[in-house]
Amino acid sequence: MKNKKILITGASGYLGSNLLRLLIANDYKVVVLIREASNLARINDCLAQIESIYKIEEDGISRAFSEHQIECVIHCATNYGRNQNDPSRIVQANLILPLTILETGKKFGLKYFVNTDTLLDKNVSNYSLSKRQFNEWLQATSGNLVAINVGLEHFYGPADDNSKFVSWLLDSMIRNESSISLTTGEQRRDFIYIDDVLSAFLVILEWGMNQKNGYFPFEVGTGVNTPIKDLVLMLAKLTNYDVAKLKFGAIPARVNEVMESRVNLTNLKGLNWNPKVTLEDGLKKYIAEEKRIRGIQ
Repeated sequence: MKNKKILITGASGYLGSNLLRLLIANDYKVVVLIREASNLARINDCLAQIESIYKIEEDGISRAFSEHQIECVIHCATNYGRNQNDPSRIVQANLILPLTILETGKKFGLKYFVNTDTLLDKNVSNYSLSKRQFNEWLQATSGNLVAINVGLEHFYGPADDNSKFVSWLLDSMIRNESSISLTTGEQRRDFIYIDDVLSAFLVILEWGMNQKNGYFPFEVGTGVNTPIKDLVLMLAKLTNYDVAKLKFGAIPARVNEVMESRVNLTNLKGLNWNPKVTLEDGLKKYIAEEKRIRGIQ
């Protein structure tokens, strides 16, 4: 596949930008699909190595496929719904957009579609519901291509934005906030470092090249569940943040909260993949890199 081109969506985001660098480093030719309002700051350093960049609003989907021999799509673009509650916008981003890309690609002989998914239950939020709906469409239309669905546990790493829990938490501690309001922290989550997520994607992508048409689900995590309270206390210790400022139980758990993550690594481990970074080591790497980025000694 390295002689062909991969179309990636969401390259301006955290996961997408890291995957973009990974693909380029492994000699893949990459075409990027973005929205007009996308901020490309995350990928400024590799713009010269991108084959082409297309804007969705400028008929970018059709143009990308008609102007390039795209063999694979890696779909990372998503709307988490964190800053607005308009279900139609979430559905447009998480269902209509990837379905349009999938259907357009199939007209041009697309062979592989790799979808980035969540492992959250569909009842947790409009985001998780819309992601589940596209997953179901992907399964239903997988008869004439290799359809791979990659469900991700809670990944974290340096330079992520503060809309995600671990990033927000670390930022609050580094800035030495006067207090941090939290739930009781009894929820158990599988936290996986970004480097392990990237290695999983690469293994899945290379495996997919040799598969016949069909639907193939993978779940990505460490297989180790950690109480959120334990994560918070570990991060506080590593950053020397005063634990007395941690206000556990100050805010309620969200509606339909999942109390324990469940990840099935059977398919991924069948490809001889295993996570390499422990939670403590990952947090140490994360903190060190964040301090370097911020110029903190």
